[in-house]
Amino acid sequence: MYEYHRWITIRVTPGEIDNEQQKLREISDYTRNLIEDFDDERDIAGLHFVNGECFAWFSGSANHSSSTSKILLDIFKLIENKAPGSYGLLYVWDNEIPELNNEFQVWRLVRGKFELFKDKFLSPCIPKIEDSF
Repeated sequence: MYEYHRWITIRVTPGEIDNEQQKLREISDYTRNLIEDFDDERDIAGLHFVNGECFAWFSGSANHSSSTSKILLDIFKLIENKAPGSYGLLYVWDNEIPELNNEFQVWRLVRGKFELFKDKFLSPCIPKIEDSF
């Protein structure tokens, strides 16, 4: 099983810059194209502006990680490079990785850094969110 949930607040930089809204529109258009290429029947994804802020989200579930895991990380890295003020989280549960089959992986994007952390909120998945089989 491969399950993931990701949200990103897309910001051009951590500070304010001239033409920020124009640059944010360019980045959001780019991200929207990534989402359209990514979307299939196992995934939900979207991008929306609220109060001048741009938000993107992705969630899904599949029997196997296949190419989804690489695409998810690549999208995060592309946004990281184009909009270093962006921040967000990616939670992944991949039970096909033996050493992580009972844990969520948590990827954090903040200030141009994309890092992996151990999850303490939902892991261990058994017994926190599921019963043992």
